[in-house]
Formats: sequence, structure tokens, C-alpha cells
Amino acid sequence: MLEDSFSFALVNGRFPHVGHMLLDHWEDPEFTTYMENLLLHDRRRKGFPIDVEGALHSLAIEHDMEFPYFTHADRDF
Repeated sequence: MLEDSFSFALVNGRFPHVGHMLLDHWEDPEFTTYMENLLLHDRRRKGFPIDVEGALHSLAIEHDMEFPYFTHADRDF
């Protein structure tokens, strides 16, 4: 379960609004799009600390393993 994930706890502890969105989208095909938008670097945003960015990448991998049919083959991160 997502709530039991160390990576989720790290992200949710530092960015609860992101944690809330991850929970809302975990079993949804839109999760991959949400993660792409979070992790693609945009010069208008500061970005995440390296530990949070790593946790988000780990969550993306966990999601891909649990829901492979939601994965975008052309993902950039």
C-alpha cells in the first residue's frame, strides 16, 4: 500500500499537497502524467530537493510495477 512506502512518507512529510495528489492518483492512469509534470524540469519552478526527487522516482517505478498497463512507453524521466 502506498501509505506504507518509505518514499511516500518522505514526499508526504515535506510536501503534503504532493502526497495528497499521489494518493488521489495512485490507482489512476493519470498518475503517470502527474509524475511526469512533477519531475520534468521547468525553469519557472525551483524543483525538489534531491532526496524528494529520488523518492518521487522510486514511487514512479513502484507504480509502474504495480500498474504496468498505465505506463507511458515514451516517458522522459
